[in-house]
Amino acid sequence: LSEEALAAEQKINISGLVKKPGTFDYFTGMTPSDLIAMAEGIQAGADLSKVSIYRSTLDERGALTITSFEVALDDTYAPQNPESLRPLQANDLVVLRSKEDFRKAYAVVNNSWHPG
Repeated sequence: LSEEALAAEQKINISGLVKKPGTFDYFTGMTPSDLIAMAEGIQAGADLSKVSIYRSTLDERGALTITSFEVALDDTYAPQNPESLRPLQANDLVVLRSKEDFRKAYAVVNNSWHPG
């Protein structure tokens, strides 16, 4: 994919625990809160404190690079820290996981370190 092709698409994706996961039209200045609203809100159990954003970019050689960061939102989808104020970009993927998924992942790690 070329940088022009990535920019021309002007789409954005959301998956996980939202009521209407999928691909939506992107607009400049879009926030995770905007995208969650477009996806008709969250499902029960969604962890708004760790919303994952995956971003595809092309490096100087034209190789596709994917970076990620997390944002924290409150129950009204308002940003909870400076990182959460970063606007989304076209072709980002936003993922909402469950609180339980994070607990299970911690429990597996915790149990492997402290069996018993």
